[in-house]
This record gives sequence, C-alpha cells and structure tokens, in this order.
Amino acid sequence: MNARSYRVNVSVSPLDFPAVDGIVENTVVYHSEPFLNKDKIILTITKKFIFFNTDNKKQHEVLSVKSDYEIPCSVIESRIDVYDFYKDALLGLDEAYKYLQTQIPLLPSKLFPSQPIENYQPEIDRVFSLLIRQN
Repeated sequence: MNARSYRVNVSVSPLDFPAVDGIVENTVVYHSEPFLNKDKIILTITKKFIFFNTDNKKQHEVLSVKSDYEIPCSVIESRIDVYDFYKDALLGLDEAYKYLQTQIPLLPSKLFPSQPIENYQPEIDRVFSLLIRQN
C-alpha cells in the first residue's frame, strides 16, 4: 500500500537541538489518534525525536513531525496496511531531519530505523476496532 498517497497534511516543528552537557541518549517516540469519519479512518501520527539526559533525567524534544492521513475503510485489508502508515510517518521524520541537515551542515547524522510491527500492535488494534464498529 502507498500510505503516502493518503497523507493529507504534514506539519514539522522547529528544530530545537540543545547544547548537551553530560551523557545523552536519543530515541523516537510516537503518539497516534485514529477516529472514524463516515467511510474513512482519520489517522494522525506524531513522531518525535527526543533527547534524554541521563545525568539530570530530563527529556528534550528535538524535532516533531505530525502526519495526518485520510484512509478509505475499504483499502485497509490487513494489519500490515495499517503498519505502512506508521512506517510512512517515521519516513516523514527522517525526511524532515535530512532536509534540516542540508540547511545546517553541522547537524549530526541520524538514522531513524523502522520499528517492528509488534511495537505498533496496540495502535493497529485501535484502528481495527474502529473498522469493526463501522461494519
């Protein structure tokens, strides 16, 4: 499935790359909200690139990308179809970061690897719950 073709909006936060003092770990977190609107699933997925300072235990949001999708219920046939939207949202974060690297050459390289489908199972179940309620 070409998840990108169902994306209707994307918004990117300003980059906030802080000066780092101490040991920092980084991660990508996400939040999603699916809801039903007539014969479409409206799915908003926000992916955030986060720094976690292990010394002071504080988190800092470096970059956030929110992707909105309008998906006809009829095109979702399997859990992998829903998973494709989460992969596309991560790709949107990667694209935004790479674009920023072209604007700020000293920005360090960063890979945003895909997560396995099992990581999104509760979110995928929420989408399927909406589809079952609609039928």
